[in-house]
Amino acid sequence: ESFDLALSHFNNSLIIEQKYKNTEGIIYAHLGIAEVYLKIEQADNAKMILDKIKLNLKDTYIEESIFYQKLLGAYYYKKNKLNEALMVLQLAQTISEKHSFPIHLVEIFKSQIVVYEKLNDVHTLAKKYKELTTLSDKLGAIEIRNKIHDLTYNNEIQKKDREIALIEGERNFAEKLNVYNKKITGFLILVLVFIVGIVIYGL
Repeated sequence: ESFDLALSHFNNSLIIEQKYKNTEGIIYAHLGIAEVYLKIEQADNAKMILDKIKLNLKDTYIEESIFYQKLLGAYYYKKNKLNEALMVLQLAQTISEKHSFPIHLVEIFKSQIVVYEKLNDVHTLAKKYKELTTLSDKLGAIEIRNKIHDLTYNNEIQKKDREIALIEGERNFAEKLNVYNKKITGFLILVLVFIVGIVIYGL
């Protein structure tokens, strides 16, 4: 929520990306700047930035396009152009669903819900809430499954680490035992030589 600081960082990022002529980086920096302008109620400044983004957008820039449509929807909402807001948010939804980016759909659905509330469209609002609930449950299930997978994976790693430690321990023990056996063997040879020497000397 430190908007001045955020704006400063995004502008610095923009300077760097422009220096290296990184189009995607420039778009992301502009997206950040536009979002900050919308947060601080400078919608017209945000629209100027969004227009610059539009000039650089390509069909291959999937996530950038989703972010762009979401911010454009937010701009139209602030300007009370609700139908335009719904149109671009629907486009963001379509892109997200087409390219399997369900994580973006949560924010898109929430933005759509705000617009439908303002339109007092109860029927569509209920439908959109149902979509959001279903999506949240789905993402929650995915998150739980991922956590279980991570736990299982970490458990397997720990198991392997213990096995490796055990093997290393056994190897170290075998090496120490080998050194000890060599010392014992050397000592016994010396004793044997000593005894043989005494016997020969006695004879």
